[in-house]
Amino acid sequence: MSKLVVMGECMMELSHIDSHSLAKSFAGDVYNTALYAKRVFQSADVSFLTAVGSDALSDEFIGVLKAEGIGADLVYRDSHRTIGSYLVHVDERGERSFTYWRSDSAAKQTLKLIESDLASRCSDVNYFFYSGISLAILADEDRDKLWLLLETLRSEGVKIVFDPNYRPKLWAQTRDIKAIYERAFSLCDLLLPGIEDFEHLYGSKTADDVMSVLAAFTIPEVILKNGPEKVTCYVAGNDAVDVKITPVKHVVDTTSAGDSFNGAFLASRLQGKDIVSSVGFAASVAGEVIQHKGAIVPTESFVQFLSELRAS
Repeated sequence: MSKLVVMGECMMELSHIDSHSLAKSFAGDVYNTALYAKRVFQSADVSFLTAVGSDALSDEFIGVLKAEGIGADLVYRDSHRTIGSYLVHVDERGERSFTYWRSDSAAKQTLKLIESDLASRCSDVNYFFYSGISLAILADEDRDKLWLLLETLRSEGVKIVFDPNYRPKLWAQTRDIKAIYERAFSLCDLLLPGIEDFEHLYGSKTADDVMSVLAAFTIPEVILKNGPEKVTCYVAGNDAVDVKITPVKHVVDTTSAGDSFNGAFLASRLQGKDIVSSVGFAASVAGEVIQHKGAIVPTESFVQFLSELRAS
């Protein structure tokens, strides 16, 4: 069976219905990736590795996971904490910003709570996915535990997938940010960055600049989200390939654009599709997602979209 494990944080998302009302849902970069991967490839075994509280909100989230068909057997409980929250602000161009309440997020404790047999339980996983946000919320000693876990998983044939997803505010109190990212690069089999990640970290302006940074690491596949019109693909031993993307004309909300791309791309690869066709498919999914408000497209709308896309 095709298996994907994602590790990180899911939060309660609050978004404006109008100036006086808010809508509640659950979202977060890796959770969004897991959800879209599962919706695209229903027969895949997708599991979420995280920690939540023991409260009603956490119970509700577990119910949402199960309703989406995402495995909750790797979700740990912290009785002293709960799920973090954030409020989405969207401007007239569909660009978003956030206000967070996550100081007591249980997900920060995930590596302290995992059981010693986790690596063996994941030994038959195809892809293990995490992000820069997954890294940023961990204490230094917990990142060390994560590196050991990733090394063990790689030794057992699991492909490690990393989305840098750099968020400066999350790293404001951290020294040696580049060293942390470079450790992640050194343990990566598939990298899914946006060019803006490398612009923030290294001042990179072009795909060539990004690959100059990554030349120090042996990463078999790099799928670079290179602006709204193309994705640049690098596979070890081959020339770079640019996949042209048709920009969306009516952008409502860019929340989850990269996450939905990641999920759809991984789902396509799990089904044996080649890289170029997987990129094209993932870009189509992301293009649909940003035409809806919020991180998660309503199920019925997304199912209809997939049916029409696959029929075209």
